[in-house]
Order: sequence, then structure tokens, then C-alpha cells
Amino acid sequence: MAGNPNPSPETRFKPGSTPNPGGMSAEVRARNDRVADMASQFREKLLSSTMEKLAAGEDPLELMSADLIRILKDSEDRAHGTPKAAIDHTSSDGSMAPKPTVIEFIAPKAANESGN
Repeated sequence: MAGNPNPSPETRFKPGSTPNPGGMSAEVRARNDRVADMASQFREKLLSSTMEKLAAGEDPLELMSADLIRILKDSEDRAHGTPKAAIDHTSSDGSMAPKPTVIEFIAPKAANESGN
């Protein structure tokens, strides 16, 4: 579907205005880009330092921590993308049909049937 080839001048974006008035300003976007770049450099220094320790013969298990695992995973996800989780939506019979719900009604026993 193509956009309107002849939009009204009243509804066109004006020079200097943002196409998304509720979005980030250019200043905020630039700051976020700088911060993301600094975070990337910081991750690189942390991982480089860890690799230097490994090359010097330190035991990898001694360097292992939850923080290091998080940094490793974040770096891999940023470089290669986060893997998508595969979800199996099929039923046990291989179909996509949900299992049927069975409601069973049980009539109460009469007073004379209770065995008293």
C-alpha cells in the first residue's frame, strides 16, 4: 500500500520538525548513541582483560562469575542477535487443536442409597 501521492500541505511535516513528535529529540538520540558506544568499549576492555588473564595461565573457573557470564552473553547477543526461542504449539496428537475439556456431572446419592 503506497502513501498518499498528494498529501495536503497542512498535514505535511515542516522543515525542522520531527516525524514523530512524541519521540526522542536529536539531542537525546545522540546522547543514547554515545552512551551505547561507551558501554561497548567498556565491555571490550573487560573481556580483553579477562582474555589476558587466561593467556597468562589463570584458571578460567576462578574468573567465572555471574557478571562475566552476563557480559559474555550480552556481547554475543549484540554481535549475532538474540536467538529466537522455538515453541512447540502442537498437541500430543500432532495437531494444533487444544485438548478438549471434559466436565463430568455426578448426581449426589440419595439418603436411602448412602448405606445407612
